[in-house]
Amino acid sequence: MTKKGLSVILVFLIFSYIFTALSYKFIPSSDSMSGILEAADIANGNITLKGWYLSTVTFYFTDLVWFALAIKLFGYSEWITYVIPGLMAGSLFASCYALGTISGY
Repeated sequence: MTKKGLSVILVFLIFSYIFTALSYKFIPSSDSMSGILEAADIANGNITLKGWYLSTVTFYFTDLVWFALAIKLFGYSEWITYVIPGLMAGSLFASCYALGTISGY
């Protein structure tokens, strides 16, 4: 693996840890928990969320897919509400770092 690849992984791990640790400081609201319940329903096979009455602001493709995948792999647990947002933020920082260090421009 290249030096840049290792540095991107390191940025991902560091920022994922920081954001996950920060997320444990805040109690999830009812809005975020409704997303977790929707993700649990998606993980159990209700992909179209039949029977749900959703607002016009859904996070189906941005958040729910990742929460549903984690619930499918690890089961429905409290830690998912804290760890998945930390991993998402860490991947955003790692992506920005990788794009910002492209040489040749």
